[in-house]
Formats: sequence, structure tokens, C-alpha cells
Amino acid sequence: MTQQEFKAMKFRVKDPEHSKQIQEKLFEMGYKWWCGQTVKEQDAKFLYAKKDGNLGYGIDMYYFKQDSSKESILQNGEFIPIEQANVIQDNYIDGGETKESFDMVNLPKHYQLFPEYNLEVKDINKRLLDNIEKSDFEISLYAAGWYQQAMQYFLRFYEKGGLEDLKKGINTMGFVVSDIEERAKKTIRDIL
Repeated sequence: MTQQEFKAMKFRVKDPEHSKQIQEKLFEMGYKWWCGQTVKEQDAKFLYAKKDGNLGYGIDMYYFKQDSSKESILQNGEFIPIEQANVIQDNYIDGGETKESFDMVNLPKHYQLFPEYNLEVKDINKRLLDNIEKSDFEISLYAAGWYQQAMQYFLRFYEKGGLEDLKKGINTMGFVVSDIEERAKKTIRDIL
């Protein structure tokens, strides 16, 4: 294989055995690590095959998503772009773990904070609101509603709207702060 024939590809890795299978297939195609064609970095979540024939690895989903290489999977001994493969792309989530399909109504991916613990945004929000309710802190239902909405933006920003969702969360939290400050002023006026 000539150097011009190398393709840039990236892979989500399920486990060390999966990593080994991907690497061995890449070695057959002429790809190599900086130190040769020996299976390495089997615990990495992501593998990268570069146009120069070199291999790389990563652990960060952000960089995986930012990398412009074509995401591929090893299927029936061949590398196939994920959009052409016989799998649902959402089944391959952070770190390559395979999960059941995400239902955009009942189980949207961007609400699954910790799928391995079956924790969703709604579970975290409920716990936070329960803790506020148990505390001595006085908060109106209006402010609690905006607090819950702001926390949704903060908790899922990296899977949904990125920086825009962080800005929405900050803006929404402003409604909470304003309501609490306004209620505090009313309470002081009532005392005086």
C-alpha cells in the first residue's frame, strides 16, 4: 500500500479485544504505531488511523467528535464508515460501550448522564430539588422551575447545544437569582 492510499479513520473501542482486532486489521493494511506494528494502547477509548499511515489513540469524546476523520467500524473483517454499517450509530456511545438504541421521546441520549448507573438529567434534578425542599432555604415554585431548567442546560450542554446551552443556563439561572432577590426585598419591606 502506498502512502497516498492511507485513509484517515477513527474508531470507538468497546474493550481491549476489540482494540486488538482493529489494530491487527490496520497492521494488515500497512498502518503502524510510531514504534512499529505491535498491539498497544488497548485500554484507549478511541483509535485513529491517519493519512500518513500512523496510528494514534485518545480517551476524550470531545476530541473524538472534533477529529475530521471518517468514523468507521470493523464489520465482517472490513472497515466500513459507520453510516453504511448495519448498526445504529447511537448504539456506540462514549468509550465505545454498546447500549440499546436511544428513544428520542422516552430515553434521549443527551439526557443520559450516566447510563451505566441508569441516571438521567431528571433524576439529578429531582434530587437537587428534594434537597432544596428539605433545607431551610425559601424558594418560590417559579424560581424552582427556572432552577430546574437551568440545571438541565448545564447537565447536558456537552451532548446537546455546547456553549449555547451554557449561555442559556446562565441566563435562566438569572431568573432564579432575580426572583430570590425580589422576594428578599419584599420580606425586608414587610418587616419594616
